[in-house]
Amino acid sequence: MLTARTGSAEPNLGGSLMLESIAAAVIGGASLQGGVGGIVPVLLGSIFVTMVSNSMDLLEVGGYVQQILLGCVIIAAIFLDRIRATRA
Repeated sequence: MLTARTGSAEPNLGGSLMLESIAAAVIGGASLQGGVGGIVPVLLGSIFVTMVSNSMDLLEVGGYVQQILLGCVIIAAIFLDRIRATRA
């Protein structure tokens, strides 16, 4: 679909989409170990990731820096999930 949308084919065209989808799931509360999560929280996580990515595009942040910042957001979400799991 991305190739049809852009009208061109490139091997690395959707390279960041996997990172964004994992970030949306983790921010939405899905556990990387499996068995935890829901549709609505992941949908909200995807909206958050889209807003952050769009904001960085508008601020003209470079593509590699965007991926680094998104990785930091994933690490923070995993860290907060671990803290929440130990308190429960």
